[in-house]
Parts: sequence; structure tokens; C-alpha cells
Amino acid sequence: MAYYSIGDVAERCGINPVTLRAWQRRYGLLKPQRSEGGHRLFDEEDIQRIEEIKRWISNGVPVGKVKALLETTSQDTEDDWSRLQEEMMSILRMANPANYARELFHWVESTQ
Repeated sequence: MAYYSIGDVAERCGINPVTLRAWQRRYGLLKPQRSEGGHRLFDEEDIQRIEEIKRWISNGVPVGKVKALLETTSQDTEDDWSRLQEEMMSILRMANPANYARELFHWVESTQ
């Protein structure tokens, strides 16, 4: 298995090394291996996780909320999306635009 330094990973992923360290220490998003000298070593799985973290953040998810999303299984995610789609369809079926706007606002607030 190949391991990469934090500098190599930062360059490859387009992320500042300071950010990668914060994602590890502050948010618990990364768990790189350590060299005998204590340096962080990342593998391909870590790099895939970094790319997934970047996608969540670029889609507007606060970094503090990303860990829970990463720990959610894909089935849970599919179930959540199905439930959210059903809720939205129910709202859309309402004929009253004022109700729609109010319900949509409440739904958006509840997902943040």
C-alpha cells in the first residue's frame, strides 16, 4: 500500500495542509497513519475521504456537520432522500402558494 505525505496529499487534493490538520484534530474527519517520526501518512482511502469531504463542503454543508454525513451508510442516505422527496412532494401538492412558501421555509430551516 502506498502512503503519501501531507504535502503530497495537499497538492493532489488542492487543500492547504493546515486545513487537513484541522479536519483531523478539530473535526475528527481524518485518521492518517503516522511514520516512525510522527509525520502523517495518507493512503488512497484517506484521499477518497478528503475528496468526499470537499464535495460536502462545496455543496454548502458546514465542516462541523460533515462527520455525521460520512458516518451515515448509503442505505440511510437513500432512505433520508426518499423521505425528503416525499415531504417536498407533499408540500408541492398544496395549492395555496402561501402555504407552500411557509412549509418550504420550515423544511429548509430544519435541514440546516
